[in-house]
Amino acid sequence: MSEQLSELDHLAVGAGVGLGGRVAGRIISVLAGIVAARILGPAAFGVYAVGLTIFRLIELLSPLGFDVGVIRYGMGLLGRDAGALKGIISCSLIYSLLFSIGLGACLFVASPWLARTVFFKPEMQIVLRLFALVIPLSAMVGILAAVSRLTRNMVYSVAIQDLGQPLLSLLVLAAFILTAGLTLNRLVLADLLSYGLMSILGLIFLAALFPFVFSHSVAARPPEAGYYSFSFGSALVALLGAFVFWVDRLFAGSMLSAAEVGYYQSASQLSVVFAVVISGFNRILMPLFSSMYHDRRMEELQELYRVGTKWTIYVSLPVLLVLLLMPGDILALVYGGEYSAGAAAFVVLLVGQTVNLMTGSIGPLLLAGGQQRALVLLSTLVLGANALTCWLLIPLWGIVGAAAANSICVALLNISGLTIARKKMKIWPYDRRYLRPLWIAVVALLVAALFRHLVPISGVAGVVVAAGMVVGIVSVGLLIVKPEAEDRAVLRLVLGRLKGAKPKKGL
Repeated sequence: MSEQLSELDHLAVGAGVGLGGRVAGRIISVLAGIVAARILGPAAFGVYAVGLTIFRLIELLSPLGFDVGVIRYGMGLLGRDAGALKGIISCSLIYSLLFSIGLGACLFVASPWLARTVFFKPEMQIVLRLFALVIPLSAMVGILAAVSRLTRNMVYSVAIQDLGQPLLSLLVLAAFILTAGLTLNRLVLADLLSYGLMSILGLIFLAALFPFVFSHSVAARPPEAGYYSFSFGSALVALLGAFVFWVDRLFAGSMLSAAEVGYYQSASQLSVVFAVVISGFNRILMPLFSSMYHDRRMEELQELYRVGTKWTIYVSLPVLLVLLLMPGDILALVYGGEYSAGAAAFVVLLVGQTVNLMTGSIGPLLLAGGQQRALVLLSTLVLGANALTCWLLIPLWGIVGAAAANSICVALLNISGLTIARKKMKIWPYDRRYLRPLWIAVVALLVAALFRHLVPISGVAGVVVAAGMVVGIVSVGLLIVKPEAEDRAVLRLVLGRLKGAKPKKGL
């Protein structure tokens, strides 16, 4: 029991730091996007959105999956074999840097063709070329952040990647606005400068946390062959998974006007807030999943996945309900009145993200369980389905068609992943405990929707009232229903950490 509590301790504390930093960083990134959208307008913002999507896709591939591999293989070497761990860290940094430089060079050369021939937006060329310079720096930050997570202390990763980079980018952006003014080029330049400074800070953290990496007295031993195959497979899974989530933006960028892409980007940017919540849990759960699977503690692995998924739902539920209640008002409030044109697409995107939310950390679970091949095949098939649905639906329904294609394929990917986990790993997260958040959500949505119908309030006041009602109903509902044992344990651990107390043994 004390061992399970220790794992919950890591979940509560690590997820608290990782999730908090990840969400805060995402809020800052969204804030930067809001500022850019309001100043530049939908057309220029749409051009930036397509360039940013291309960069994000390449960014996932540039570390070659070593950001996942170093956690999977390095966790078992920490404190046991400094030479082997040094080999993993060194090879990961060097090979990912060389590969990412090559990717950046390819994007730099291909930028004119992509801008003019593929997306029919010539002004995108300089945006893509600036992003090409960011790619090697981004790969460095990704590897260094992953290495720091071997300590299970999420503060370092949050400082250089989750929160530090977007915060520094926003500060540089603010400096441009106050001095020279904001342009498309300066918007990307803010990212370039922030990634550069964070890569330097990451190297400083590396020297402090793992000084033997820079010591000549410790001989580095090359990683085993399985390390490379696992990492490359993880990179391919991440890239294909991201394509499933983002290929709709690329099709929209090629098939729709820049202004329509701007509307769609605003809706898409807000809809993926739940992916950020899941990502925050993923960062702490991945090492725990890997450790439990390695030790063949399958029952504990299943229970941890259940708890993580349930708490992902708890954290995200109020936000989801508010967004569904007032999509147009929220888009107009955040980005400006003209962006409310994306409200219908926004609702459709939220449907897919709800499925993503309900399946929790299914990707890290399958990776920890060695199911990379199944994930690659699944992601490839879903990507093909997404491309086909985008090609069919966007000409018919515009940005709503793009949103529909995205939601269909996100749901397909996650539900299929859940099926693989049940068949291959005998893991299933759902039981009667999931009825609690479901009925609470239904009651909160119905009551809030009825109130809005009887007392129509729009704008800031409407959003505040809807948010207050939803949060109140969800909070009361969770208090009325008797918490489960693991819920009480997690709450005690979180409250104990906030008060500086040590967790007690036993549930």
